[in-house]
Amino acid sequence: MAEEAAVGDVPFESALARLDQIVREMEDSALPLQRLLVLFEEGTLLGKRCQELLDLAELRIQQVVQDADGTPQLRRFEVGATLNGTDPAF
Repeated sequence: MAEEAAVGDVPFESALARLDQIVREMEDSALPLQRLLVLFEEGTLLGKRCQELLDLAELRIQQVVQDADGTPQLRRFEVGATLNGTDPAF
């Protein structure tokens, strides 16, 4: 599907802004059924794209740390966590 390929490269902020536009248009307009379906399909693809990007961002937030014996471990980022006890992690 051409729309699916076009949505695949959209940055998160752009996808979210377009999704917001679609929602407002669908809520505020007396649109014909065909137009509503087209907007719904586009919104569904944009929603999937946003979720994919959020999932990728979550993975990037994970930190690699070492346990007591020096073995690297993967740990989720915790809000307020520090790298060395004094510096904010981000």
